Amino acid sequence: MAECSGPRFLLNMLVAKEENKIIMAETSKEFIEVLFSLMTMPIARVASLTRNCTPGDIGCVSNLYESVEELDTRYLQDYKFLDILINPRSAAEIYCENLKLNLIGNGSHEYYVCDDTECNAISYYNIGTCQCGEKLKYKASNGPNSKLYPDEKDGILKSTAQFMITDDFKVMPVAMADRNLLNEFEKYGKIEEKTIAIGREEVLKLLECSLRSRTPLSETFLNQSNEKSSNELLDMNDGLVRVNSTHKLYDLWKKRTDIRLKIVFDKVNNIALYAVVNEDFVNQLSTFLTFPLGYAFSQFTCSSFSGCLGNLYNSILETDINLFTCDKRKDALVNPKLAPGLTYNSCLVGIQEATILSDCASLFRDLSAKKRLTKWRSDKGARNWPAKVFEGVIKGPATFLVMDDLEVKPFSPISVKLLVDKLMVPFRDLAEREVILDEDKAMHLLAASLASKHALTATFLRKDTNVHCFDFLRNLLEGKGNGFKAC
Repeated sequence: MAECSGPRFLLNMLVAKEENKIIMAETSKEFIEVLFSLMTMPIARVASLTRNCTPGDIGCVSNLYESVEELDTRYLQDYKFLDILINPRSAAEIYCENLKLNLIGNGSHEYYVCDDTECNAISYYNIGTCQCGEKLKYKASNGPNSKLYPDEKDGILKSTAQFMITDDFKVMPVAMADRNLLNEFEKYGKIEEKTIAIGREEVLKLLECSLRSRTPLSETFLNQSNEKSSNELLDMNDGLVRVNSTHKLYDLWKKRTDIRLKIVFDKVNNIALYAVVNEDFVNQLSTFLTFPLGYAFSQFTCSSFSGCLGNLYNSILETDINLFTCDKRKDALVNPKLAPGLTYNSCLVGIQEATILSDCASLFRDLSAKKRLTKWRSDKGARNWPAKVFEGVIKGPATFLVMDDLEVKPFSPISVKLLVDKLMVPFRDLAEREVILDEDKAMHLLAASLASKHALTATFLRKDTNVHCFDFLRNLLEGKGNGFKAC
């Protein structure tokens, strides 16, 4: 690995030489804390941190991120929304500030408080008004040098905890090494011990690999090739399997309106080429960037994704609560929520907004000399609603073109013609279908954006899609093929 400055972590690995595979690694709690914190990382930050990683892309989120990043600001309700979407804050950022390597924080430590002394709402953002109708008037800084900055030096896990991690990202305390795990060693030939020091660069490579590979440790540290294409949609015949379809209906005031869109597809191979949508669909898509990564894994089975980061999520679920410095740390990882102030009024996905720092509420009682908050959302009887809501980041009326891989651009007949010509799909093979994005489809679209390069196809079209055929067309456009082959 390349030399780099910054924090380093030691991994003591068992390597199967003949198979060129890392069986497992022992490491300290500091490294595992960094991995656990990935569950609270906003999807936009995942796309930003891994945009230069090679090989492969992570589903469609890179395309979505770059499309929003390049979107003309005249389509935005407020120019400030651009930074919120491409650089969102994490609801759990305060728990990650003192980790040995903090990948979560975006550098902001500002909070805004509602002007209503009975509301007690706090937001990370000063856009719009509180849900109660009052302005988010009072500002507080909560940086490392602030008196309001909480003492979180202990991090997420207790200092004496030691862990093992397998090649497929299953994490367990060393005390849980049982006979079944030790029997795994018998499957391999020569095994050697190897200790390496890794830093930020390697951790980011691990993140990228864990989202598309079943062997991220071996691929990162042994240059093992990934046999499964990241473009292949897993479980096409079974679909994306939801495991948690219920959520608290605390937000009955939200306007859940289904969205209609038109899909244009190759009817021979049943592959979506593009969708013609209005601003409401792009609003739904763009808010995905503010979601914590772990939310998708909390809602779908591990098998719904091409990588093995879901194994890490399940490991957190199974880790003894006594190994955490506080039960709220574990809850922040397994039930990740939106940062306060990010609730989108018409969002079809039932993700909840965090109630800000309920265990540190006393730190914010003197946010302004003009105002004292005597009640907090965590108190009995406090109003249980998000700090504020917005009606969407995209200004309408507007029409957009959304590709199968979630590239978004303003609609143009010329762009449509050029796209169809480049994909070399005969006009006679084109068909249109009006589809509806409801709550269930929105959840599947979120998962597909992380699991597949064909998010529209996976969400709206039949399960017998010939994905390999479409991949060939894409490769041909990129100069990787020399002719058409039968699909």
